[in-house]
Amino acid sequence: RGGMGVVYLAREVELDRYVALKVLPPALAADQKTRARFLREARVAASLSHPNIVPIFRVGETDDVVFFTMAFVDGETLGDRLRARGPLAPSYATRLLRDVSQALAYSHGRGIVHRDIKPDNILIERDSGRALVSDFGIAAAALSDAQDRGVAGTRHFMSPEQSAGAAVDARSDIYSLGVVAFLSLSGRLPAPGQTLVEAAPSVPQHFDRAVNRALAVDPAGRFDSAEAFGDAVQLTTLARAGLPAPLREWLDTRDPWALPYAAWSLMGFTSGFLNAFRSGHAEPLPFVVGLAPAIPAMMFQLRIAKKVFNAGFTVDDLREAMAFRRAEREAEENVRAPWWHPFARAVAWLPVLAIVLPIAGGFNLGFFPQWALVYSALVAVVTLPGLTALGIPLFPRFMSAPEHTFSRRLWNSRVGRWIGNLLARGKPRAIAANAFRPTESVLGSAVGDLFAALPPAFREQLRDVPSIIERLQRHAQDAREHLTHLEGVTAVDRDAPLSAARDRARKQLAESVAAIESIRLDLLRLIGGDADLRPMTTALDAARKVDSDIARLRAARTEVERGVAPLGLDLRPHSPA
Repeated sequence: RGGMGVVYLAREVELDRYVALKVLPPALAADQKTRARFLREARVAASLSHPNIVPIFRVGETDDVVFFTMAFVDGETLGDRLRARGPLAPSYATRLLRDVSQALAYSHGRGIVHRDIKPDNILIERDSGRALVSDFGIAAAALSDAQDRGVAGTRHFMSPEQSAGAAVDARSDIYSLGVVAFLSLSGRLPAPGQTLVEAAPSVPQHFDRAVNRALAVDPAGRFDSAEAFGDAVQLTTLARAGLPAPLREWLDTRDPWALPYAAWSLMGFTSGFLNAFRSGHAEPLPFVVGLAPAIPAMMFQLRIAKKVFNAGFTVDDLREAMAFRRAEREAEENVRAPWWHPFARAVAWLPVLAIVLPIAGGFNLGFFPQWALVYSALVAVVTLPGLTALGIPLFPRFMSAPEHTFSRRLWNSRVGRWIGNLLARGKPRAIAANAFRPTESVLGSAVGDLFAALPPAFREQLRDVPSIIERLQRHAQDAREHLTHLEGVTAVDRDAPLSAARDRARKQLAESVAAIESIRLDLLRLIGGDADLRPMTTALDAARKVDSDIARLRAARTEVERGVAPLGLDLRPHSPA
């Protein structure tokens, strides 16, 4: 029983299946206006067809009973799970929030706002772990117009504008989903002004940013769509998409002289301060020497960045790539260091300073008491091996990554933007980093997610789906690269054989992508509740044939090219340049 109805487990005799039967309470059913509105909005909700929405089979009334039937989900609600086992692991919460976000994005696209997103309206299927949202449009529909102002929904999960009785839109559901996320990860409801990381210090920082934004009091400060919220909490899909090669190479390039430059600067500044302490006035030369490494460091950054600008990317792309890599790293390193790590690192600096300070002081060992040098040496002997064994670095590990160091400060500054615009001037614009996803990559990622959501029995029967998809993706990528190469041939070389080769490449690309899409659609149908595997088997057979045909053509092409190589011939089409 709930405030909006009573739910029974029933068996549909004609189809011999279990269904959930929801009945409007008699007190509300007696009001004709509420009754009519319940039926109208229930029919609207029944028009929704999505793998993460509990489907409604029938809406009707008989005598004083107003009801609708929906799919029976064998599992538990998110509320039951949280009450029984406590907060969710971030990895599991990512998948659950992704499922709910996709369901909300689908309904919002059809003009339907749920208005009662809460853990008890989110069902978790036992076999697959898939999350399904129930009661779309039903909670608010079961209230009269007078009650629908400031009452609809559940108090702890309502957005501020919904609590005030104001008009609501998709952003109200996003707020409610933010409350669900906060509760799922921390085990408690959000308090005013409290961030997620304050309630659950171990959650990844990208979760904290996403949930805090979803909980903004002003709707304008929230995500524009449920899909955007799902993207913000799910970095794994973004990581699968990958960054363009120039940006990825730029992020992975380290300055080989960074450590010597840091030591040089430390020596210079320390020497300047010690000399100033000894003589009573500061000499500029040591500080100039300390700043000198900034020049080659800047030249290195400009050199590696120029390759990116030559490839058509801009400063905004650099900033986006650094932000993405930083968030990705935070998600991967979702284990915070123990509280004593910073203190241990501070102890590790003592022997380093014992070496640096005498050298920086002009090799004047008498500048320091003898006992201090002996003590520092003993500390070094005792602590450094222990710190090495424990894996505690002298510098935090993230400090060596470009998204956290001098590179980030440079390209996020106004000077960096000016330099970047100067280096990128006249270069053709490349595809933005967040748009760089070939069709086969997008479809392959979607198939992977859908396959993971299948019940174990289906996954066992379709166990070769991942390998088939992987081979089809490779065929599509090979055909795309080959076609790009053929399209670059100059006009004088465009004869009949080249035209036929381009047609074959286009056909291979189209067949590979079509086979992946066919499998994706059949997986979507299976997740939607269809238990017939025959269409899926047909699609897999067709995909295997495409894979076999393309593999034979590629093998034949390779054999021919290898056979004519001793003759000094190159059958691969290329430009005269």
